[in-house]
Amino acid sequence: MTKFVLIAALGAIASVSAAGPAAVILGEAGTFAILSKSGIDTVPTSVITGDIGVSPIAAAAITGFNLKLDSTNTSATATQVTGSVYAADYKSPTPSELTVAIGDMETAYTDAATRPTPILDLGEGNLGGLTFVPGLYKFGSDVTIPTDCTINGSSTDTWIFQVTGNLIMAANMRITLIGGAKASNIVWQVAGYVEVLAGAHMEGILLVKTAAHFRTGSSLNGRILAQTAVTLQSSTVTQPTQTDLRRILAQLCIMTKFVLIAALGAIASVSAAGPAAVILGTAGTFAILSKSGIDTVPMSVITGDIGVSPIAAAAITGFNLKLDSTNTSATATQVTGSVYASDYKSPTPAELTVTIGDMETAYTDAATRPTPILDLGEGDLGGLTFVPGLYKFGSDVTIPTDCTINGSSTDTWIFQVTGNLIMAANMRITLIGGAKASNIVWQVAGYVEVLAGAHMEGILLVKTAAHFRTGSSLNGRILAQTAVTLQSSTVTQPTQTDFRRILAQTVATLGPASSSEEAIERLFLCGVDMFRLNFSHGEHSEKTELIEKIRRIEARYMHPIGILADMQGPKQRCGKFEDPEGVELVAGQSFRFDLDAALGDTRRVQLPHPEILLALEPGRSLLLDDGKLRMRVLEAGCTWEGKDLVLKSQNDRPSNDVESCPPFVVCR
Repeated sequence: MTKFVLIAALGAIASVSAAGPAAVILGEAGTFAILSKSGIDTVPTSVITGDIGVSPIAAAAITGFNLKLDSTNTSATATQVTGSVYAADYKSPTPSELTVAIGDMETAYTDAATRPTPILDLGEGNLGGLTFVPGLYKFGSDVTIPTDCTINGSSTDTWIFQVTGNLIMAANMRITLIGGAKASNIVWQVAGYVEVLAGAHMEGILLVKTAAHFRTGSSLNGRILAQTAVTLQSSTVTQPTQTDLRRILAQLCIMTKFVLIAALGAIASVSAAGPAAVILGTAGTFAILSKSGIDTVPMSVITGDIGVSPIAAAAITGFNLKLDSTNTSATATQVTGSVYASDYKSPTPAELTVTIGDMETAYTDAATRPTPILDLGEGDLGGLTFVPGLYKFGSDVTIPTDCTINGSSTDTWIFQVTGNLIMAANMRITLIGGAKASNIVWQVAGYVEVLAGAHMEGILLVKTAAHFRTGSSLNGRILAQTAVTLQSSTVTQPTQTDFRRILAQTVATLGPASSSEEAIERLFLCGVDMFRLNFSHGEHSEKTELIEKIRRIEARYMHPIGILADMQGPKQRCGKFEDPEGVELVAGQSFRFDLDAALGDTRRVQLPHPEILLALEPGRSLLLDDGKLRMRVLEAGCTWEGKDLVLKSQNDRPSNDVESCPPFVVCR
C-alpha cells in the first residue's frame, strides 16, 4: 500500500479518542466567515473577521458596508471586514469559485441534517442551563436559549445540533465553551431561521436553511452559512481558528514504526461508542445480589446465580432452598443456577465478601463518571431513543411509555439517577441495532420499581432496594445494596462478553520510543488492548517497570489489558574454539559440525546437539547467530577417523544411535 495509508493510520491515532459524530465537511464554504445566497446587510459598525460572500446574486445585495473593489475587480474590501468581500458579479475566477462554495455549503447542510440516531429533544428544545457533551442532538421544534448554556469537551470532540424549527437566543445570554471545546467543531443545522438577540454571544458553525439575524451588539465565534439572507446590527462575527492539519501530520510522522501497528488495529476498533465499561468484577457472575435479602412471591423465574451477604440464608425467602451436599450453596426450583449466603460453608462467605465489594466499587465508578448529558427529557424517558452515552438525572426518572436503546453490540450506556427509577406497568425498553443489556448500566441512588408486566433491560446498580411487581421482567442483573423483592417476576442474566476472545484484537509492541507511561496510556486510549514485551532485548528489570506501568493504567481505567511476553527460544550453542576470539570464515569455505568435544579451529567445532545433526540433510540450510551467517549442508554422515571423513549413505546412517555412529555435517 502507498505511503498515504501511513498518514491515515497515524491520523487515526490522534482522532480515535475524540468523542461525538464525524465532522461535517464544509469544503470551500469553510473559508468564509459569512456566506449567503440572498444578501448580507449591516447596520454599522459591525466587526467581521474573515471573508464574506454572496452568490448567485450580485454585490448590490451586500448593503451597509461601503465596498471598494480591488484593482483586479475580483474582490472588494470594507472597513467593517478584516478579510475580502466576494460577489457573483465580480470578475473571474470569483463567480465559479463562489458557485463551488455555495454547493459545498448546501452539501454540508444536507449532511448535518441527515445524520442518524441522534439524542432527541433534550430539554424539550429549551437549552437554558444545560451542559452539552459531545454528541448528535435533534430537536423536533423551535430551540430556545433563554439562559446561558455550556458546551464541554476536548479540542477534538464534535457536536451537531439538528433543529427542525427556528433557533432563538435571548438577549445578553451566552454559550460558553469549556474543556478545550472549539467552535469549529460545533455545527448548528437549522431548518428555520436563526435569531441572536441584543448582546448575546453564540458559538459554532451556523448552517441555516433560511435567514440569520444578529441583533444589536450580538456576537458569534463561528461562521454564518445561510441559504437566504444575513442581517447584522453592530454585530461581531469572528471565524474560528482552523486546525493546522499539516502540522499535526508532520508531528505524527516522527512516531516510530510500531505505532503503525497500533493505529491500523485501532482503525478497526474505534467504532465502539459510549463511556468505558463499568467493571462488575465477581458481582458480574450473579443475576441477583443483595446485602439485605431477596424475597419472591412464587413463581418467579431466575436464570443465573443469586446471593446475599453479609446476611444469612434466612433472608432469602419464598424460594424453598435446598442445601447441596457440600453446604457451600443451595438450589431452588425458581432458580436456574445456585444460591449463596454468607452463613454457608467456606469458601462461600469469603467469596461473597469479595463480590459485595466489587458491587460497591462498580456502583461508585458508575456514579462518579464525569461530563454526562444532563436531565434528558427532564427525567421522563417515555418515547425517547438513547444512543450510546453517559446520562445523568438530578431527580427521579420515570418510564411512563416505551423507550428504545439503539447501538451496536460493543456500544455502552450509563444512566446516573440521583433519585428513584420507576417504570410504568406494561411498558418496555427495547434494544435495537445489536445493543446488549450487559453494556447498559443503571446507577440508581434511590430505589428501582418496575411495575406489573413491564420489561426492563440492563444492569441495575441500586443503592437501596429493587422491587419487581407481578409479571415484570428484566434482562440484566439486580445488584442491590438493600433488599430485592420479586412478584412472579422473570430475571435473566445477560450473555456476557467473552473477554478472552476480544482482548487480543489490537496488539502493540513496546519499545524505547513508547516506554513512558504517557505513551502507553495514549496507545491504550487509541484501542490497543494487549502490549507485547520483547524479552530478546533489554534487562528484565525494564520489563518489570513496563508491566507496572501497564497495570497502573489498567487500574486507572478499570479495564483489563493483556500483556504478551515474547520469550526467547532455546539457544543452541556450539562448542569452544582454541582461539578465544573464535574463527573467521570466508565465503565458500567448508566447515564441519560434530559431537567431538575437542576445541574447535578453522576446520571444525563441536555442536553438542545430536538432534540437530541427525535432522540435517545435504542441501538444507543452517542459520547461525540469528541468521547473520547462513551455511548450506554439503555432506552428512557419522564417525570421524583421523583427518578423513568417512561418510555413510543416508539409509545406512542410524537415526538415534549416536554412540556407535556419532553424526556430523559439513557445511559451506
